[in-house]
Amino acid sequence: MLDGGTLGLSLLPWLLDSKRVLLVDAVAADAPVGTIVRLEGNEVVLAAETRLSVHQIGVADLLEGARLLGGNPEEVVLVGVVPGRIELGLDRTPAVESRLGDLVAAAVAEAAALGFPLQRRGRADE
Repeated sequence: MLDGGTLGLSLLPWLLDSKRVLLVDAVAADAPVGTIVRLEGNEVVLAAETRLSVHQIGVADLLEGARLLGGNPEEVVLVGVVPGRIELGLDRTPAVESRLGDLVAAAVAEAAALGFPLQRRGRADE
């Protein structure tokens, strides 16, 4: 598991060695704000080219770079939440904030389906 944030092509070495990839991000889609979206395979590539978040250029380049270098993962899944707005910033709309638990649950379920079951552990401040 790796938090890629906005690292873009810096993630290429990890993607080249991966058979299964799970991306979690905001996804611009024709759905109400806060909707949880799941895409897989070529749908992820198409979304990365046209409708992801501010990370889209990095994700599109990352997937294309992996393909060109022959390291295309066998499975790519993207789970995300439809944002109220896509721009640089640190705040989330209330509709998105209210769905973060569902997004985490969807990501955990996808990780398990990809063969990587996750277990909840206590937070450092607990």
